[in-house]
Amino acid sequence: MRNTMAAGRHHSLALREDGSVDCWGNDEDFVRDVTGLALSTSNERLRIESLTLLRGVGWPMGSVILHFCHSDRYPILDFRALWSLGEAVPDRYEFRFWRRYVETCRSLANRAGVGDAIYFTVEGYEGTHEGVIYALEPLIRQDTRSLRLRARSSNQGTRLIPGSFATVELVFEEIEDALSIPSIAIIPELGGAKVYLFRSGSVASTQVVTGIRMPNTVQIISGLAPGDTVITSGIQQIFPGMPVRVAGQTSSEGGE
Repeated sequence: MRNTMAAGRHHSLALREDGSVDCWGNDEDFVRDVTGLALSTSNERLRIESLTLLRGVGWPMGSVILHFCHSDRYPILDFRALWSLGEAVPDRYEFRFWRRYVETCRSLANRAGVGDAIYFTVEGYEGTHEGVIYALEPLIRQDTRSLRLRARSSNQGTRLIPGSFATVELVFEEIEDALSIPSIAIIPELGGAKVYLFRSGSVASTQVVTGIRMPNTVQIISGLAPGDTVITSGIQQIFPGMPVRVAGQTSSEGGE
């Protein structure tokens, strides 16, 4: 789960006279032993706290190492992400805080669909492209109130050009046997919503509970059954019990 990079002190790597690397003042063997322990142990507390034994590595930098080097998903400890999650930057980092932060970010990533597929089209190119979400930024943008995700696409044939405008489709959830109706059929009222139905040649009213809203349709959780005929036009002029017929049918024909 790739979040924004952690804010922290900047360090540089320098070459010693013998050609070895000075890892922020840490001995190479010590760095190898510490990181090897952190990346191999199954103890979560030891995993993060052992990295802080390295000179110049605090909890934020340790989270960066785990984020990029460990096979499990670890978020980067970032003050902007903490602000977005409603957490204050603690005076002193402790494992209990780190564990709660990791669990929160992982839960958010699962709900946001990290690892799920996306489908997108690009203006000027035919066909639909596919990608996979690999990261989210747990920071809600103040101007759009949106959550930013990142995805990768193979870009076969190098057809996609950076900066091109794309329309992305992201499936958050698939609901089997979902029941939906045109959104124009929904009549809002105090405490809920209702729809008008065509039943035996007249109008019937029924209360409904709505769910997910799409651009032109609304999911119905309760109040309707498969096969019900929903009235979608003239709903401002009709009332329960009023005789009606389906357009295109005679009065002697059954209605749908």
